[in-house]
Amino acid sequence: MAFDAYSRSYDLLYRNKDYASEARYIVALMKQHESAPEHLLEIGCGTGGHAREFSRMGLTVTGIDASEGMVAEARRRSRGTDGLEFQVASSTSFLVERIFPAAVSLFHVMSYHTSNEVFLAALCNVAKHLQPRGLFVFDCWHGPGVLSDPPSVRVTRMEDDRCQVLRIAEPTMRWSENVVHVDFEVHVREATSGRVEVIRELHPMRFFFRPELELFLQCAGFVLEGWYPWLQSSGTPGPDSWYAVAVARKA
Repeated sequence: MAFDAYSRSYDLLYRNKDYASEARYIVALMKQHESAPEHLLEIGCGTGGHAREFSRMGLTVTGIDASEGMVAEARRRSRGTDGLEFQVASSTSFLVERIFPAAVSLFHVMSYHTSNEVFLAALCNVAKHLQPRGLFVFDCWHGPGVLSDPPSVRVTRMEDDRCQVLRIAEPTMRWSENVVHVDFEVHVREATSGRVEVIRELHPMRFFFRPELELFLQCAGFVLEGWYPWLQSSGTPGPDSWYAVAVARKA
């Protein structure tokens, strides 16, 4: 399972990510589409970075993630925070005994659904947990942006008082599948012992084009209401937009 092995280093690698601004953007986008939910379902919650920010804004959040390591870290980091619940489950098979007014899936989680069957199954499962006319807001890799600026090898170095992390990301394009295979090699050096752990994980990522996305959403019972460049609330993603955000309404 992707992310299980290096879930302990995940927050260090992304400690500069502005979860607060992204959460405010998502809530503002939902309000723009006439939705102000008090309860939120999050698909692919990771270590709970967005969920905690939504909680600070007064929302109760149920987070779903397939990685046991990620959910364990989310629970640990969110201990004592009211209105947060985390569950280990797949996006295609999770079952929550509540119907939500809105759902979100952030940080390209939906791009991990690389086959048509799995992506559609995830959309259908989200729809099953939404109220009539409920919103599903998610971001994904944007096809025209990926094709105009193909991914390249990237090296990330981060450290804190516990460890040093070096991550090498090597992408391989699968042109006929609209998929990029990202091979992660992560070196984690513990500060006290000097022990080094090397972790390797393969992350297949799908990039989407609007016409196919609209068709998938229609098949799952959604209507695409908004299609924006990431962190924007107007305009249309173009070849300079690597990431796009979709606002889908349950029909």
